[in-house]
Order: sequence, then C-alpha cells, then structure tokens
Amino acid sequence: MNTPAASIAALGQIPYELDHPGWVGYLRGFLAPLGDWRPDEFDADRWLFTGNPDNPRTTSERCRVLACDTIVSSRCLCGICRRALTGSDLDETTFIATHQPPATRQRLTELCDVSRGERRCQRRRASNQTGLCHAHTNQWNRRGRHLGLTGRQWSAQVARPLPGREACLVSDCCDDSKLAVQVCGLHVAAWRRSQHGLADDNRLTLEQWAAQQPPRHLQVHQFSLAELSPTPRWELLYALQQRDAQGQRLDPMAVKGLAKALRGIDALATTPYREVQRRLNKAPNVRAYANMLTRIVQLRFEAFRGIEHTDKDVWDCLALDLQAPRMGRRPNLSSVDFTPLSQQWLRDAAKEWVRTFHPDSTKLKRTMQACTLASQALSRRPGGGHQPHDLRFPDMTAVFEAIKGATQSNGQRYDARYRRGLWAGFHAVIDLGRSTEILADLSGTFSRHSNHSMGHEEANEDEIGKAIPETVISQLDAHLDLLEAGRTYGHIWSIADTTTMFRTAYQVLRDTGRRPGEVVSLRVDCLEADGDHYALVYDNHKKHRLRRRLPIASDTANVIQQWQRHHTNLALPTSSKRWLFPACNESTGPGHLTTIRLSTALRRWVTAIPELHSDLPGPEGTPLPFDRTLIYAYAFRHSYAQRHADAGVAVEVLRELMDHRSTEVTQGYYKVGLNRKRQAIAVMSRYVHERTTATTNAVTTHTEPGRGPGLSTRAAASYELRSVAVPFGNCIEPSNVKAGGKQCPIRFQCAGCGFYRPDPSYLPVIEEHVNALRADRETALAMDVDDFVVRNLADQAAAFAEIAASMRQRLQALPDAERAEVEQASSVLRKMRASRDLSDGHTLLPLTVKSHR
Repeated sequence: MNTPAASIAALGQIPYELDHPGWVGYLRGFLAPLGDWRPDEFDADRWLFTGNPDNPRTTSERCRVLACDTIVSSRCLCGICRRALTGSDLDETTFIATHQPPATRQRLTELCDVSRGERRCQRRRASNQTGLCHAHTNQWNRRGRHLGLTGRQWSAQVARPLPGREACLVSDCCDDSKLAVQVCGLHVAAWRRSQHGLADDNRLTLEQWAAQQPPRHLQVHQFSLAELSPTPRWELLYALQQRDAQGQRLDPMAVKGLAKALRGIDALATTPYREVQRRLNKAPNVRAYANMLTRIVQLRFEAFRGIEHTDKDVWDCLALDLQAPRMGRRPNLSSVDFTPLSQQWLRDAAKEWVRTFHPDSTKLKRTMQACTLASQALSRRPGGGHQPHDLRFPDMTAVFEAIKGATQSNGQRYDARYRRGLWAGFHAVIDLGRSTEILADLSGTFSRHSNHSMGHEEANEDEIGKAIPETVISQLDAHLDLLEAGRTYGHIWSIADTTTMFRTAYQVLRDTGRRPGEVVSLRVDCLEADGDHYALVYDNHKKHRLRRRLPIASDTANVIQQWQRHHTNLALPTSSKRWLFPACNESTGPGHLTTIRLSTALRRWVTAIPELHSDLPGPEGTPLPFDRTLIYAYAFRHSYAQRHADAGVAVEVLRELMDHRSTEVTQGYYKVGLNRKRQAIAVMSRYVHERTTATTNAVTTHTEPGRGPGLSTRAAASYELRSVAVPFGNCIEPSNVKAGGKQCPIRFQCAGCGFYRPDPSYLPVIEEHVNALRADRETALAMDVDDFVVRNLADQAAAFAEIAASMRQRLQALPDAERAEVEQASSVLRKMRASRDLSDGHTLLPLTVKSHR
C-alpha cells in the first residue's frame, strides 16, 4: 500500500499552466450554493466560519463546567476553569457542577480613564488593567515608564484627554480608525498589501474590503478563508463540503491552521504537497486535514484535466466507491498500490475485482496482500509467471505454499483462519477474471485442488482458556457501580443516562454471550415474548445471518425492558432512535454505540476496580490477583459458552446457542487442560464410592513445591491406566480394563460389582439411569415377562439408587467450601468425558479415560 502523501507529491510535480477562472468555474459546479452550506455557521459574505456548539457535526463545544459558556475546541474545560480546578480541593465531577467562573472576556466599551476637570478622553480603553486607550498606552510606554509612573499615575498627572474617533470598520477590531479613513492603521496597511498588483477592475474600496475581513482575533471555533487567494479559497471550500458529505465532523481549529499555511499560494491543485507540508505546523489534526483536503482537491483536479484515476497503478481510496466496513467503521485504508503485482495479467484482474465489487477496506487490504504473495511466488517460478497461458498446477501449488506460510511483521505466522481468507481472496480475483474474460488466456490447469487446504490447527491442551472465571465475573458484578461512574456519553448525555446504558450493555454482553458487535447493534425492539419466555433478536454480522433468536432468562429480559423504558425519554438524533444502545450524535457512523467505545468503557472500569482475585491460591494461602488484561468484551462470549459446557449442556444445544455452523467449533469449549484435569482427579479421588465401603482413596496425592495438594503426572497417568470407561462410572476389573471396557464378565450390571468405582461426577447419569430402569420395569410388567426379568430391573434400580443416595448423603455432610470444590471438579470431569465422547463419535455413554498402550 502506498502512502497518499507520496501520490499527492507526485501529482504536484507535474508542470501545468493552470487556467484559474476555468478551474474555479469547474469547482463551483460541484459546490452547494454558498448560502446553503451550514447557513447557521458559515458567513459567505465574509468567508467566516463560526462553529455552533450545539451542532454535533462540529467539534466546537461549550466548557464542561455547567455555569461556563466559553467555547472550546473539544468537550473539555476551558483554560480559566482548568486552572481553577487545579487550585481547588473539589473532585472534577463536583467542580463541574458547582463552579461559578468569572465573566467571560468581552469587547471593551468603556472610555479611557484620562481626564482633566470635566473633560475626559473619548477613546476606548485598550486594557482594563491600565484603564488607558491605545494612544495613551503608547505615550506611557514611551515616556511614563522611564519616569517610573504607573498607568494610573500617568493618566492622573501627565496625560491629556484626546478627542474621540470612530471605531475601525473591521468587525471586532478594538482599535479606533485613523483621521482620514474609517479603519485603524493596522488594517489600512493590510488593505494596501491586498490590493497591490491587482487590475483596477478587481480592486476593492476600503469599505468593501473591510466588510469581508475576519475578526482580528479568531476564536477556537472560528476560521476564515478571506485572507486566501481566490483559487485556494474555492478549493478549500470545495474540499470541506466534500468531507462534510462523508459524515465527518468539522474541526475549526484544524482548518484555521491549514488556512494559515495556505496563505500566499496561487492554487492548491498545482502546489507540491511537500510544500504544503513545509508550511504546516506540527499539530496532528492540522496535518490530517491537510492530507485529506489536499487529496480531495487533487482528485477533482485530475478529472478537470481529463485524467482517469483508475487508469493508474496507485489508487487513492477517496476515488473508489468502497463499502463501509462492518459495524459502520470508517475506512482505514488510504490508497491501493498495484505496483507490487509484477505480472500484468494479475494486476489487471485485481483492478477489475476492485472496480466490480467495491469491497470494504478490510477485504480490499487482505485481497491485495494475497495477490502480492501470489505475485512474489510466481516471480520465483520459471518464466516469472508473466505468461498466463504457460501457468500450470505446480505454479498454483507454489502460490498455495506462499500463502500458507504467510507471516506477520514480527515473523509469527498468521493463524489458519486468516490464511484461509487470503487464499479465498486470491481465488476471488482469479474467478472474476475468468468469468469476465480478462483472464481468457489463463491456463485451465492453473487451478486449486482439494488438497490445497490450510487445515485447522489443534490448540495446545494446556493452553489457558479465554473464558473469564465465574468467580471473577461475580467480583465485577459487585463493582458495577464503578462502570462509567461520573462520566458522560460523548459529553452530551447526563451521567445517569450514561451509566445506565453501559451497565445494561455489560449485563447483556455477560448474560447472552453475543459478540460485542451484535450487542451494540441490537435494535430497540430486540425482545420477543411468548408468555413467560423471552427471546433476544439479533443480527449475526460475522456470518451474515440476520434476525437470529436466542432464548434468554427473564432477569436479562427485565434489564433490557428497564433500559427500553429509559430509552424513550432520551433526546436522540433521528439516525439513532432505532438502536437499543444509540449514538449520542449523528457523527457516529453506524448510529449506535461502537464496539471501540464499549471496550474502552470496560477497560476503564476493570482498571478502576481496587482488587480482583483469581481462584488460584498464593504462597501464603491468599488468592493471587487476576490478570486484568484477560477481561475484554469478547471474553464474555467465551465465558457464556464455558458456563453452559461446564453445566453439561449437550454440544448440539450449545452449538445452537452460540450460533455456530460447525460442531467442531463448539467442541472446543468442552476441552479440559491437563492442569485442571489433574486437580479434578485429585479432588474426586477422595470421594470414589465402593459397594462395601463408603469411600476410598483411589489415588495418592502429594504436595509439590509452590502448589497445593494434587496429583503428580505419574499419579494421574496411573489413575487413568488402572480404570476404564463403563456406562455409569469407572471399572478396575483387570480383564475388563485390559479389553478397554468391552468384556465385562457380568454384562455391565455395575451396581452389584465390587470393581465398580463411581464418584460424585457421575451422579446425574446414575440418577437418569435409575429412572430409565424403573421405566423399563413398568414396560416389562405391561409385557407380562417372567418374574426374574422384572426382579432384575427392580434390583438394579434399587442398587443404583442406594449408591446415588449414599454419595448425596456424603456430599451434604461436607463443609460448604469442600462441597463447592467437589462440584467444580465434577463439572471438569463431566466436560472431559463429554469431549472424549464427541471425539470418538459417541454421545450416549459418559465414558471416562481409557487405558493407554
């Protein structure tokens, strides 16, 4: 990708004799009438822009102090209030609500203090500090200071009153006019400079010139184009109107800095961009405006000269009708450089793909990256890939290998999903080229094969999950009052409105497991009720599946309903009213809360919480602090899925709740890392049930340095080797273990076997089996079978029920902390067994670990 500055600089170097009247006339054909563009802010007669602080499309705002009416460039404190806050012992929120600033500076209208008897100087004060007009101030500076007199002493003892003069005709000028003219000496000199060298019919009278002049001191919400030459004045106005049409806010301070830099140039279109850069100050916002507005002017200048921008090899994205990226973000790509594609056929195909599909900037950037990798791979092949009819399957394989090995700037390889996107982007270009006959000569054997697959890398089993532990979420809920506390949304909403909306957004994010982009884009009517049951209606933007429905709890529905009622009382822009979490002004692209703003609020909140403990014990038994960087908006989706997986929800059900297309993706939440598995086995080994005794310690535990009680790797492996999966627990009968659980001597009538070793993690399936046996007994009675069949079913149900009751009784007798530990370990083991069942293609038996060779 090429920088826009480089392309603009190249354009500016082209020698061209500009027809100023023709160029200005051409520009004016694309301009809105002067009186129609921002009529409440732009004074077309004076070329003066005065930002309206109530207009959300302008960055001009009022000082955040409620009693202060000073205009600032952004929603912050003015200088006077900021200094007052520094010297105050109030917190910022209280200061903003209660501070009473001094009266704002106004134009001085009082007369000079110099007087003699009844005579008084008839000229206006230049300063309230000295009380003198400009003439007496100058006299005092020249003489009075040398005499050691203050301004007050000079006016009382030496100065003589002066006759009055008319005020300068230039608006807001505090000086008096000269004797022979109606403007001050400063503006007389400026008028003479502006008229120097002009033809007689182009010159302005002093009165005409004065009426067009901006105020002598522009405020932060003002800028003037009057001091520019005619051509750059119209060029800048055109660029501002075009930028306005893009929906972006206008920053008067930045435009004022740019207008100052453009003084003295004949035309922006023919000025080299590096010359514009040289004139700019170092303010980032001024340089950003110079970059954007210059590009807009240069693109229009190309059209004026009859140049087709897309005929070149470097395209400015402003000239392309690109789609908006997902969720309304603004394009993050400034230009597209096709020069890295050394094969002309590939360059032409890529250009046609951009012209045809107008992709968003993210897809465009990825596809160009894929084409660049392909071009580099083909350049290393015999012939360099320049002749499309000579390309064969090995050339496509070379492209595949290049994309498969694509790495980031830090040398780390992209993940499989990103590389699959690169591979698909390259073939999107090739497929379009074939269908439009641009690549009619491309060899048919230059095609992909089913073996060209990026695959799905398996995650390390010991990799830490991305789900936020439930204990940490409970701590977050306990500090919900700190979320956006004392802040205002866009500095426009009240603090109460802001905190209510962000707390609702967090609760929806936590309880529904939707992606952040799906939460912020919920519509006001996102709830559907069917009696006491509620469903959340949302859009799956990632897979382009709209109007999806998710069952939610009544508590979550109540939170949304409360915010919906609050939503009706908000004063919202028209574009924001349909969203549940609206934007505070029309300058936000999508019209609703953005994911970046939500993530920023969550990050500030997590940082503000005094303490967050993990569930891991420290060296002294106190909990270790939780890593706060693991708490981010998307992590709550993982927590939602992990919560349901730990509860034993079937994978097919969780797949529907997560809106996954593939069960393989959902299965990832059922995986258990080795550390969690060892800890769960260590806990559960203390509660293994035997038929002849209450419990037995199946595995010996020990304490490792720096860790709590648990299993060593050798002990965990031993536990797995000596047990085998049976329908409702573990079996340690040697012949059955050796056969992998497939040769039970008594046909899996486990409740009457001395080798049967269930633990509390099997309680749910044992109780389900008891109900199934009782149902089978009733069926057998209805079938009038022999008594031994009925008796066998009844005895098995009674035996399994007795085992379950015994384990339940044992658990009830445990202390609360120990019982919670057992329940957590049971959840881990159930999920571990479910994961193995799914990987083996089974879904009925709650299998445990099988023996390893």
